[in-house]
Amino acid sequence: MAKEIRVKRVGAFIEKEVSEVILTQLRDEGIKAMVTVFGVEVSNDLRHAKIKLSINSDNEEEIESTRKALIRAKSFIRRSLSKSLKTMYSPEIWFEFISLSESMKVYEKLKEVEKELEEKGFGGENED
Repeated sequence: MAKEIRVKRVGAFIEKEVSEVILTQLRDEGIKAMVTVFGVEVSNDLRHAKIKLSINSDNEEEIESTRKALIRAKSFIRRSLSKSLKTMYSPEIWFEFISLSESMKVYEKLKEVEKELEEKGFGGENED
């Protein structure tokens, strides 16, 4: 149980950090489209992380250019992550690119789950 919680926390931390690195630290001219980190799957031993990314653009050339730039920057992202992550190992990272239509389906599903939780009384506001 405690290990599962740690894996989830590390995954959430990696998601936040990778988003921050892509947004503020990458200076590659090839990144021409908006990139969104949609989730991170971390192995139980914390040595591997699959990062789900969505590249949002109507232009196929921009999408391909951005995808190649992110792949080139993978080692930079991993080094940046290892500086802020307080684990014994810096996880090996892989990117999984999700299309815009898939990312919208994920977003809609999350909104449905959020609505169901609110209806069941698990909403965001405290009821003191």
